[in-house]
Amino acid sequence: MDLPAKTAGRAQSDLAFSAADLTRDVAFEVTNADFLARLVGQGLGVALLPSAYVAQLSGVATIEVIDAPARVEYIIWSADSRTPAATAFLRILGIPDVHGAP
Repeated sequence: MDLPAKTAGRAQSDLAFSAADLTRDVAFEVTNADFLARLVGQGLGVALLPSAYVAQLSGVATIEVIDAPARVEYIIWSADSRTPAATAFLRILGIPDVHGAP
């Protein structure tokens, strides 16, 4: 089981399998990682999940995947103006009050 095709999370696991020269058949897709983690916790499948999920998965075996492709996230906003929500979010992240690229 995995996230839907063409999502960032799915692309990352597809790259990891490809890098390891492994093929797989995704039997079914779920809409988000939380649901995926709950299904794994109920013994209904296996999945690649971010390390943040390990603590909430009691009763399951986990293996750290090393040398796997990493996903990079970017924060973007309008160079012309910033909404109050964007300004607040950037403040929480500690990004200085700049316009354009951080």
